[in-house]
Amino acid sequence: MTGKLTKKQYRAASSKWRKTILLQRKKTLRRFIPPTRLYSSHALVSMLTFYHLVYVKPVRGSHGDGIMRIERTGSRYSLHHGSVITRSLPLNKLLQIVRKKTGRRPYLMQRGIAMLKHRGRIFDLRVVVQLDRSKSWRMTGMLARVAKHGRAVTNGAQGASIHPVDSVLAAHAGSASQTRTRATLQQLCLSAALELRRNFPYLTELGFDIALDSKLHPWVLEVNVRPESIPFTRLPDKTMYRRILQYRRFNR
Repeated sequence: MTGKLTKKQYRAASSKWRKTILLQRKKTLRRFIPPTRLYSSHALVSMLTFYHLVYVKPVRGSHGDGIMRIERTGSRYSLHHGSVITRSLPLNKLLQIVRKKTGRRPYLMQRGIAMLKHRGRIFDLRVVVQLDRSKSWRMTGMLARVAKHGRAVTNGAQGASIHPVDSVLAAHAGSASQTRTRATLQQLCLSAALELRRNFPYLTELGFDIALDSKLHPWVLEVNVRPESIPFTRLPDKTMYRRILQYRRFNR
């Protein structure tokens, strides 16, 4: 962590809902943001009418805590929370369980993406962008996070493993396609960082959690304002880890 943000600044910028709204407003970014709404029982029913897969997550939170994965099959639903999967729920029972788990905390709902898998487990990408000496955004790190078997989230705190991006994309894309995907990811994250900093001018680094679908289309699942550097120490090559620390020194 950079330690640069005050509590007030962090609270403002840590709202997943506020960041989602800001990115959706930008026409060039909109197609990379999954449909998202604030949670209510009525809104959840509506979301599940349109999408067979929906994630319910706290507006503020980290490490994958509190995230629920809901999948619709016909008129029945399965709920995946932590390592527990409850299957074949009728709608009224599903709503009752979700209402109890959310309590009074604000939650949002996000259309689920059919994420690519690595050896049978879903994965996403963590992309870190930081300001350089001239206050321009630069992409300084990228890695893949592979979910623990039986988990619906890719956070390290939930048992995910860290891999070089090339190693997980190899089964889904050739060299040229991987190069194009990396270029798209870089442009997407740098553009999103510019947009977010217009509203939060104190931001100096961001961590984007990005899912890829079967067409290698990127979807921004979350944007972290205090991305951890520790996951990069788990890569065989420590170049990106050292670069991230170097850029943090620029912004002290």
